[in-house]
Amino acid sequence: MARPRKSLEQHALTGTTPEWTAGQGIAYRAGRPRMPKDYSPEEKTKWLELVRLLSKRGTITPGDGPALELYVAQWSRWRALLKHIKDHGAMFTQTFVTKNGETYEREVANPALKLAAQLETGLRLLMKEFSTTPASRQRTTPTVAEVPKVPEGHDANPILL
Repeated sequence: MARPRKSLEQHALTGTTPEWTAGQGIAYRAGRPRMPKDYSPEEKTKWLELVRLLSKRGTITPGDGPALELYVAQWSRWRALLKHIKDHGAMFTQTFVTKNGETYEREVANPALKLAAQLETGLRLLMKEFSTTPASRQRTTPTVAEVPKVPEGHDANPILL
C-alpha cells in the first residue's frame, strides 16, 4: 500500500517540495460561508450545527453558502410539515358530496405526508453532498489550507532546534 502524500503544509515544514502539483489535489480554500441575516432562531441553530460539523472535518468552503441555505430552507419546511402532521394527524375524515347531493365521509391521508416525504428525499440528497451520511463520509477529502508565504530574506527551510 502506498504512503499517503504529504500536504503542502507538511512540505513547507520539512523543507521539501512535492512531486505533485497543487492542481492535482483539492484547490478549494477552507473557510466558512456567511449565514443569512433573516434566519429564525431554529434556522440559525441548524446552520451553525452543520457549519461546525463541516469545519471540524475541514470540508467547508465559503462557496458552500447557497447549498447550505437550500439545506436549511428544506429542513425548516420539513420540520413545519412534521408539526402540522403531529397536530392534525396522518389521516383525517373528509366529507364528499355526490352528483345527487348525498354526502358521505371517507378517511384520507394528510397531503402533508407526501410533501414531507419529498422534502426528506431532498434532505437526504443534500446530506450526501455535504458528506454527512455514513457512506458518503468515507469518500470525503478535506480542503487544503493556504500555504504560509515566506517573507523575502528569510530561509524557506529553517532549522528547527
